[in-house]
Amino acid sequence: MLARAREIVSTHLPSRLAECRVCNSAALCEPFTKALAVLQRHDPGKARRVMAVLYLAGLWPPAYVDAGDDDDAA
Repeated sequence: MLARAREIVSTHLPSRLAECRVCNSAALCEPFTKALAVLQRHDPGKARRVMAVLYLAGLWPPAYVDAGDDDDAA
């Protein structure tokens, strides 16, 4: 399962024109997003690298960083 997810992510990785070369569809096609979800659960390091590549290409939003400020902590 994990090896198949890695293969799908590498083959369906969006181009710089934000399209899947295999599916001829929008940047994040269904097989890619499902395989990325598997990687996030079972191989988070690989998933972070894929998301970093997508972020540098302008295809992934920046990660939300919680500043640790709690409004209830008074």
